[in-house]
Amino acid sequence: MEAQKATAAPDRFIRTLKDAMDGHDLSLRQLAEKAGVSPAYLSRLFNRERGVPADEIITKFEELLDI
Repeated sequence: MEAQKATAAPDRFIRTLKDAMDGHDLSLRQLAEKAGVSPAYLSRLFNRERGVPADEIITKFEELLDI
């Protein structure tokens, strides 16, 4: 039996995060550390290998990036 893949996070969501990171001059590693997620998780999110994060993680991104 094959494992079911998560639906990738929407392009607009990923683009918004990346644009906000650039605006705050944050690297992937820095954002991951501040948000309490691993850099690998954030990388997989950006590479569309992960689905939309949990609400609490989205809220943390919003607070850190002013979005």
